[in-house]
Amino acid sequence: GYVDIVSSCHGIVGNDDVKFTGGTYSITSQGHAIKANDSVRINGGSFSLTSKKDGIHVNNSDSLGYFYINGGNIVVNASGDGLSANEYIYIENGNLNLTSGGGNNASLTSESTKGIVCPSDIVIEGGTIIIDSCSDSIHSNTSVWIKGGTINLSSGDDGIHADTSIIIDDGDIDIKKAYEGIEAQN
Repeated sequence: GYVDIVSSCHGIVGNDDVKFTGGTYSITSQGHAIKANDSVRINGGSFSLTSKKDGIHVNNSDSLGYFYINGGNIVVNASGDGLSANEYIYIENGNLNLTSGGGNNASLTSESTKGIVCPSDIVIEGGTIIIDSCSDSIHSNTSVWIKGGTINLSSGDDGIHADTSIIIDDGDIDIKKAYEGIEAQN
């Protein structure tokens, strides 16, 4: 099926979980394109998301609030963050093309304009990820673990940033532009 949404607030909202297993989605929103409290899970489908806030936003004050992708094609053009979750982000497969905050040549503002951001862990096992971000392309307040995939980053700040640790086991990473390419305590 095909879903076309133009919204003066958020595009798709779930009080708990939002799950996709296929379909084609075109969302233009003044808020977040896709927003959930507990989780957004994608296992296929094609997404074209344009938003004045975050492309995909998952936020819950409990130990929920995660994003998981195991397939699909996601194109995001967000004024805020491309993908944002407060518990963890797990990318196993899929194609992501994220532009946040106008891209790497835009001026940094007080708003968060990161490509992929999570205060907790980010794990990337595979897929193709292209990010053009005003601020950090991949940002975690704890750790980033890259186990595979193809990653191309252009950032107005850090390419990959983690407050605690970054582990790179495998994958092809090309940081085309960044103030600091890879930054972490460990």
